[in-house]
Amino acid sequence: MYISELNLHGFKSFAKKEKLKFGEGVTVIVGPNGCGKTNIVDAIRWVLGEQKYSVLRSGKMGDVIFNGADGLKPLSVCEAFLTVHNNQGKLPLEYNDIEIGRRVYRDGESEYYINRTPCRLKDIHDLFVDTGMGSDAYSVIELKMIEQILSETADDRKRMFEEAAGINKYKEQRRSALRKFDAVQQDLERINDIVQEVEQKVHNLNLQLKRFKRHEKLSDELKEKELSLAFIKIHDYKIEINPLSQRVKDSQHLKDEAKTDTSIHEKELDQLKTLYGEQQSELNVLQTSLQSLEENREQSQNNILVWSEKDRSADSNIQRLEKESITNKDKHEELANQTDQYEKDISSLTPQLDKQLKEYKLKKSDFEKVQKRYEDTQSELESIQNNRWDAQQKIANDRSLLDKTHSLIEEKKNVIDRLKIKIHDIESDQCVKEKEQKNLDKKNFELKKVLEKTNSKLSNARISLTKHKEELTETSMEVHTKKSKLEFLEGQLSFYNELVEQKEGYPEGVRNVLNSPENISGVIGTVGDLFQMKDKYRLAFQSALGEWVNCLVAKDRKSALKILSSVKANQFGNLSILPLKEMSHLIEQKKLPPKGKGIIGVADELSGIKTEYKRLAQLLVGNLLIVDDLEIAMNSYDLSDWDVVDLNGLYSGKNYLLRHR
Repeated sequence: MYISELNLHGFKSFAKKEKLKFGEGVTVIVGPNGCGKTNIVDAIRWVLGEQKYSVLRSGKMGDVIFNGADGLKPLSVCEAFLTVHNNQGKLPLEYNDIEIGRRVYRDGESEYYINRTPCRLKDIHDLFVDTGMGSDAYSVIELKMIEQILSETADDRKRMFEEAAGINKYKEQRRSALRKFDAVQQDLERINDIVQEVEQKVHNLNLQLKRFKRHEKLSDELKEKELSLAFIKIHDYKIEINPLSQRVKDSQHLKDEAKTDTSIHEKELDQLKTLYGEQQSELNVLQTSLQSLEENREQSQNNILVWSEKDRSADSNIQRLEKESITNKDKHEELANQTDQYEKDISSLTPQLDKQLKEYKLKKSDFEKVQKRYEDTQSELESIQNNRWDAQQKIANDRSLLDKTHSLIEEKKNVIDRLKIKIHDIESDQCVKEKEQKNLDKKNFELKKVLEKTNSKLSNARISLTKHKEELTETSMEVHTKKSKLEFLEGQLSFYNELVEQKEGYPEGVRNVLNSPENISGVIGTVGDLFQMKDKYRLAFQSALGEWVNCLVAKDRKSALKILSSVKANQFGNLSILPLKEMSHLIEQKKLPPKGKGIIGVADELSGIKTEYKRLAQLLVGNLLIVDDLEIAMNSYDLSDWDVVDLNGLYSGKNYLLRHR
């Protein structure tokens, strides 16, 4: 994967469209200072998503747009497109050439593209993650960054190593996951706020529902009251109509009785009907007028309140205006005096103003003419100055070019002279070199023979080295196993030492007596403590002595009885005691041990017991013979009068008891 092409337009010093092609190897860009070499590095970093304008050597992001030059207008947008050749498939896209683009406007808005398709900045970062390329990666290094890398702290160097190791991808995924967790946490908090808002709205809606139910109840009551009122009015109208209907009935009866007076009664009936209609209409009119009067009464009451308030404010305004009118009269008099004074001043200044205006117009016309001449001369001066600057610049360029050509000519002459000298030297040295070459060929032939011999020796040495390495590994494994065994044995030894210190293995009574020597006197120790044999005989003695090892040894029978009474009083537990003084009478006459191969000796001589307690050893193991191997010794010698034990703990008594530890 490598950068194959870079297209620039409007980026910093690249006003026009520029295309830079890079090969698969090393591409070097050479040019004088200020020609835009570093701008190419900035463009690559900018396309890859750099957001810090200070890294791009700018005050703000809009400064990367071409800002104009002689004969070139400033641009409002700049863009750069970087083509990456994905020949190794490191980028997670199925294209062989991937084009990354970025465009920025004067207002700071940026647009990003992948293969001319709009995308996000995050997509570009995700595309180059863990590839070694990126805006903050060390694949793009400027000159000042070398000193910065050398002066970085341990944390910054750690970041560089992490990038080289390829774990930035997982760190970025971890950061994005944490950001998502934070967003989810904020959403959960927002949900609680929304729940509170909804509960508040539900509470308000419940209040509105209660008001609506109350309004509905009051509306039903109002309807019932209006119906009852209408019923009462109908009843009143019926009461009023009853006498009228009675009169109609009477008139009808009279009509029937006296047909002669029919016309008169009909006229009266018509009159009564008309009278009834008029009264009905008058009643309706009166009701409507009553309602309107009630409304007018309420409105008039409200108007009375408003008017009374307006009356109060009008009174206050009248009082304020009266005061203001008095002050205004005084001001009016002062202003009138001032206007008279100003009119007098104006009348006196009018002729002078007319004179000054005439002079101003004359001078203004002269000034305009001079101004026009000045502008014409200034434009001519500027054109002349520009021509002079161009000529000076051309002269300076020609002079520098002339100086360069002179220096190049002199340099080439010097080079030619040096080359001539070198050619002469080379020709003179060639003969000497040919002779030396022949000698070197001979030496080379001899050295090849020596080399073959040394190679054979080296192969033999390598074979022996591999053997030694194998032996070394085997010995190291043996050392390791021996060390592990030693550690195990040391652990066992420490464990047994602890057992000895804590008197473990002894009967409870013996342990209690040994742990309280200040309360019980006359105890010499246990049989096992008094026997201090060598380690190689320890197993033989343990097998032969058996339970005698756990017996206590007292000075005499009297001390033993005292110990037993103390043990009984304190309830120490079971124990056995041997009185040393009385047991010395039980010692038999010592026999001569047999001699021969495999017989080590009599046990009392090998017990390592002190001389003062030697009688105890003679009593317990005076008839015990220690041999190398029990079976061989029993078959080789007549040992029927002896108790025999070997170094492995195999025991045979003269009472035919066999025991093994």
